[in-house]
Amino acid sequence: QRHPFVMVDELLYADEEKATANFTIRADHVFCENGFFSEAGLLENIAQTVAAGRGYKEQMENKPVAGGYIAAVKNLNIFFLPGINSLLTTVIMVTGKVFNVTATTGKVFLNNLPVAQCDMKIFANSNDWFHNLSCRQILRVIMKEVFIIADNIFSPLGSTTSENISKLQQSIS
Repeated sequence: QRHPFVMVDELLYADEEKATANFTIRADHVFCENGFFSEAGLLENIAQTVAAGRGYKEQMENKPVAGGYIAAVKNLNIFFLPGINSLLTTVIMVTGKVFNVTATTGKVFLNNLPVAQCDMKIFANSNDWFHNLSCRQILRVIMKEVFIIADNIFSPLGSTTSENISKLQQSIS
């Protein structure tokens, strides 16, 4: 986080699966419009809560803290835009990890009222995610993720994606 894009004031809790952070919306914040915190600000707040939790864990393990980027957002619900001086509490739950991509569910609250929620994937900017993995290991993990995402799509050859992946997995086993 760097000014003017700071959207976490305090990390309240962090472990392998969960992080909770607070953020007070200031009137001069770059994501404030007409006295309200924008949709983009809420998404970035969730992403920075993920980063704060991950960064805390990396510091505790004496590892360098990796930067990151929002890779995907799904199931976004924004219930209302909070006003300036509001204290937001953001809770994220890690739902999965593949190499340097972390899948999370994030929820933003104001006085225990839901403000926004979404599923988000964060790409950690680390160059060592594939170190010591064989091509076969990488393909197994990638193919598993593809299978989960698209198990009933028909290919131009008339087979379903799951049938094609099964054939591919048999050939790399």
